[in-house]
Amino acid sequence: MSITPIISRFPFEPHIVDMPPQQQYVIRNLWNSVTDAQNAVPILKAQIDAHTTSIAANTTSINNNTASETIIQQIAGSVGTVNNQSGNVTYATTQADASAFIILSDASPVAVSLTGNPVISLPWACVLINEGVGLVTATPASGTISYSGNLAAASLPLPQYFAAFIAFDGTNFWAVIVPIAAQTIAAVTSKWLNSYSAATGAFTATQPAFSDLSGQISPSTQMPASGVTAGSYTLSSVAVNAEGLVTAASNGPTGLSVTITTAALTALGSQGSMVFTDGVLTSQTPAS
Repeated sequence: MSITPIISRFPFEPHIVDMPPQQQYVIRNLWNSVTDAQNAVPILKAQIDAHTTSIAANTTSINNNTASETIIQQIAGSVGTVNNQSGNVTYATTQADASAFIILSDASPVAVSLTGNPVISLPWACVLINEGVGLVTATPASGTISYSGNLAAASLPLPQYFAAFIAFDGTNFWAVIVPIAAQTIAAVTSKWLNSYSAATGAFTATQPAFSDLSGQISPSTQMPASGVTAGSYTLSSVAVNAEGLVTAASNGPTGLSVTITTAALTALGSQGSMVFTDGVLTSQTPAS
């Protein structure tokens, strides 16, 4: 866009001739700014119209794309609902047990029938909790039940204080058993753990008796010097304390009974021997 001299763009130049130069300068610049703004309007409108056409074309392209979504169905029922069946020795699950905690408790065995199709609609799962001493046995009305160590089993046993999360796939049941956690036991001097109850999670500790130990007790011996062959010895009537230490020996030998072979003194010489009985040297053959 060409720019003409300021004086020619101003339509009423004669009217400001008598004004001070500074005022004339301000008026001329204001008028030129207004003129430039008016001239820019059609140019900007053309540019906006061009972009509007492009946006409309892109919008049409976007509208032609089809959106898709995946819907995950939630288990029907209220999560955490408690169905207390304490005192009942038989129970059959229902659709209303979906996502429920089913409490079972009785002194006698409890039989639970896991109802399948067509009564149960998917997805379906529940939690069985046994609070009583009677064993709870959950048996599918149809199909099998699989859990740790037992795939496609006929039933699921649930001891006291055990729980099981059970889900149905439309044909068979699947379970995760939650056992009793092991109970903490403090260390006791001179005692060991000798039993554990899976029903209560409790350990027991006892002090071992001497009969609990295997093997036999033998006094420590020192091997003879190089070139000497050690013999054998025995002890009888040995007194042993609770820690398995020899405290005394009675009614028997108090020393070693052993034959020691001594090395020959020369290459052409012969070996000698020393015989000890109860720690006393009883005979000797000198080496040569």
